[in-house]
Formats: sequence, C-alpha cells, structure tokens
Amino acid sequence: MCFNRKCTLTTTQNTQGEAVKRIRGVILVAVAILVLFSETFPAIASAREARLVFDPNRHTLTYFSATGARKVYRATGGADWCPDIKRPCKTPAGTYRIGIKYGPKYRSKTYPLACYQPCKNGACKPKPACGAAMPHFMKFAGKRFGIHAGTVSRNNSHGCIHVPSSVARFLSDTLPIGTLVTVLPYIHR
Repeated sequence: MCFNRKCTLTTTQNTQGEAVKRIRGVILVAVAILVLFSETFPAIASAREARLVFDPNRHTLTYFSATGARKVYRATGGADWCPDIKRPCKTPAGTYRIGIKYGPKYRSKTYPLACYQPCKNGACKPKPACGAAMPHFMKFAGKRFGIHAGTVSRNNSHGCIHVPSSVARFLSDTLPIGTLVTVLPYIHR
C-alpha cells in the first residue's frame, strides 16, 4: 500500500494502462468477429462480393475475394500530422465503397500544395507534371481519399491508403466499382 504522491500516480498510470490494454483487446476481438462472420451477416458484407479491410496499425490491407480467398498486403494510411496543411491526416475509420477508378497516370488535384497556389503578381509558370502521382487511384464514393500506389514504409499520406504499385494495379483491375472497403481505427500505443 502507498501513501505518497509518487506511488498514487504510479497506481493511477498502471490502472489507465490496463484499461487501454483491455480496450485494445475488445477492439481486436470485435474486428476479428466482424471479419470471421462477415460472410454470415449480409448487413456487414454480402458473401458474394469482394471486400477490403485496411488496418493502419498493422499496415495491412486484407483482400477477401468473392470466392472466400484471403490475401494480406502491406499498406499504409494517413499521417498523424501533415505540416503542409497543419492538421492531422489520418485515414478516417469507417466503411466506404469504391466510387470511381482512375488509370496508371492519374495525378492529385490537391497535393502538393505548391502546384495549386494562386499566382503571385500575375506571374504563373505552367507546371505540366504537377500533382502527386496517384497511379490506379480508387476513390471512395463521396470522399476525397481512397487507395492508390504509393510509399508503404509508414503512415505518411494526406489520408489515402498506399499500396505497392503491383497491388494497386491488381486491385484496380480486379475490384468493381462499389466494392466495400472497411478502414479500422488508429490505436495509439
């Protein structure tokens, strides 16, 4: 038993740490149940449709084919903080549908910001190849983010899910418009 301030803080911190571990465990169990039983419950996903599950914590994108095959790919999402726009850029957790697909030469219409700044003193220099490359961009319906080929070393995008180029090409060629994509929440460790 402790009677000093230092011991009280340590006990409180330990209790909070245990609570965070329990919450993480509950989330992981819930996700596992959703993934395991998603073919049983049509409200989650039809057993006959392909779907994707992105986990920003494990840096994985899991592809479930319409036939039940499962493949896990390396993937990354939005950054904790984007200094150019001065705000967090995490990929929002939720369920989305692929709304439109673009080809291998697609470029961002938003980033980098230098491409889209207003002209100064009436002097504008044309930038023909400006805009970040986003090959095989699969934009989520009604959103400004989606999945495309990009760097997969760490969560460093403005909100999009990055996968290796070969994976982006495969998914773009394979998945139809309307494919279900589930983005799991970030868990801070």
